[in-house]
Amino acid sequence: LYAQPTFTFDQRTKGVITSGNWKVGKLVTVKISNFGSTGLTYKISYKAEERVNESGLTIFREQAGALDPRFSITGAGEYSYLSLPIENKDYSIITVEEYEGNNLRDKQAYTFRNQGGIKFDVSTGFFVTGLKDESYIIKSDSALNKGIITKEASGDIRVGLGVLAHLHSRLKGVFNVGVAGGFELDNDAKVGYIAGGSLFIGQDQKFVLSSGVVFGKRATISNAYSEGQIVDLSLSVIPTVDIWDESWFVSLTYNF
Repeated sequence: LYAQPTFTFDQRTKGVITSGNWKVGKLVTVKISNFGSTGLTYKISYKAEERVNESGLTIFREQAGALDPRFSITGAGEYSYLSLPIENKDYSIITVEEYEGNNLRDKQAYTFRNQGGIKFDVSTGFFVTGLKDESYIIKSDSALNKGIITKEASGDIRVGLGVLAHLHSRLKGVFNVGVAGGFELDNDAKVGYIAGGSLFIGQDQKFVLSSGVVFGKRATISNAYSEGQIVDLSLSVIPTVDIWDESWFVSLTYNF
């Protein structure tokens, strides 16, 4: 499914030929071809780079330390240098430096997008949940000279902002899938705690569609009353209490 990757640097033309798939865990073979001078020395460096969310949250960027070997070639032809393990990060960067003695003649860096492995991401955006506060009114019944407790029609959803942390796949294309956890905050400063799955659209900057379950508090009628109950008109406010509940959520967030 994933062909072994190779990186071949042509000493004569300074061109690069690559093949295979840059999959996390594979070994990439680095070669120099058409070598025609024994007076040159080459330094090959490898590092891996992670692209992360930097949108006002904790900024972090991890990079693997570069290898620092240098080797001299004593004969012409093709020289196979190293087999380097591809790290669990977004990109592999191979740098080729050409020296004549101690003088740096040329330096080129080549970047390749990795596949496979698991990536951590953070996204922020808009949330819609079913954790809606309930409110009640008293409808007057003139025949009874009483009031009837009636649930107010205020919709079945609440909207808020939130943050999700994701673990997701690192596939070749623009679509990836993963699991998510985080929280959302509505206009009344009520927090909902979230778990679910996500679909990522994009590569470095991604739109994220997520759905799953949300746990949080919502207002409902006090146990002392019930919907449809007949009460005196002197009662002006139906008391409510906050209870823990669960419901659904959907979100559209963005990973910078």
